Amino acid sequence: MTQTPTPPVEASRVARTAARERRRRLIAVAAVIALVGAAAWLLLPGGAPNPPVPSVGAGGGTPGPAPVVPPTTFAISVSNAAVPLVAVVHVGGSGEVPVLTIPSDMQLEVPGLGESSTAGIARQSAERMRASLSNTLGTWIDHYLVLDIQEVAVLADAAGGLTVTLPGTITFSDGAVGPGRVTMDGTHVSEYLGIDGSNAFTRWEVVLPALLTARTGGSLTGQSDELGAVARLLPVGAAVRIDTFPTRISAGSARVPDFDALDAMMASDFGVGKPPVSVLVQNGVGDPGIASQIPALIVPKGFRVVLSTNADSFHHRTTLVIAGGADHVAEARRVLRALGVGELGVTEVPSGLADITIVIGKDFTA
Repeated sequence: MTQTPTPPVEASRVARTAARERRRRLIAVAAVIALVGAAAWLLLPGGAPNPPVPSVGAGGGTPGPAPVVPPTTFAISVSNAAVPLVAVVHVGGSGEVPVLTIPSDMQLEVPGLGESSTAGIARQSAERMRASLSNTLGTWIDHYLVLDIQEVAVLADAAGGLTVTLPGTITFSDGAVGPGRVTMDGTHVSEYLGIDGSNAFTRWEVVLPALLTARTGGSLTGQSDELGAVARLLPVGAAVRIDTFPTRISAGSARVPDFDALDAMMASDFGVGKPPVSVLVQNGVGDPGIASQIPALIVPKGFRVVLSTNADSFHHRTTLVIAGGADHVAEARRVLRALGVGELGVTEVPSGLADITIVIGKDFTA
């Protein structure tokens, strides 16, 4: 059969139609690529001026997507467990989420209390607990969350249970479980954290990763400086790595912080730029606990109170900030600005205890 040639006008029309179809397809493909690229950019930290922060997930115990937040540190504590259960979490970095658990038997300097312990920190008000922990770490903790065991149990049940790896067999009121990977409901979790004995703190380190990665369906409760802000950080969205708090044995028996190792850990895992400057605080007014107000003012500026004592008298009218030599004058001026009161002094006979000395005067309490 003979094929009839397509007229020139018709051929031109067909060609134009085909060209338009090709352009339409190319535009559609380009639009898809642009949308995918924009979505990827928005998901990157810093990719958008105000990126949305995912709220607490609903159901399930697996880690959710990594929260799009700037690096943020928060303290978490269980107030009525067998031993003090305290940890500090750093969210928003890359890779695993570092969690520093605070040993329950550690002795440390607590401004306003003097030489105290982890238990002493845990017994403070939540705000002072944050200040004391921040002082020990040498960096300010952005938020805190204090739970009791019953609130932990509620979170566990809301998540459908917490899946943990038990190092041994645990006997609960309704039977024995473990060793190995098990899912514990809220009742079992509360019983588990309430068991006293030498392994009480280890049990906290077993439960904590599951608690931080659990999707609790917006049921977060507890005492916090800003509960909504903490809720937006949970679940943490990545695998949790428990870091061992660096300690050393002092005076033959007391376990105390190893500050050199701690400062190195803060730099590598928590993004702290440089070690804090050491400060000695002396109470020159006689008000009990007055030194406890100092960390919240100076720790965010890069300082750490290493010792708090009484001054030579309680009749100091003016706060003194004394630099231990000319090399520390600039740092002493920063302390003065942070306190908002006081006078600058310089000594050429350093105390040997700290680079800066603060003698609290009555102008600080006015």
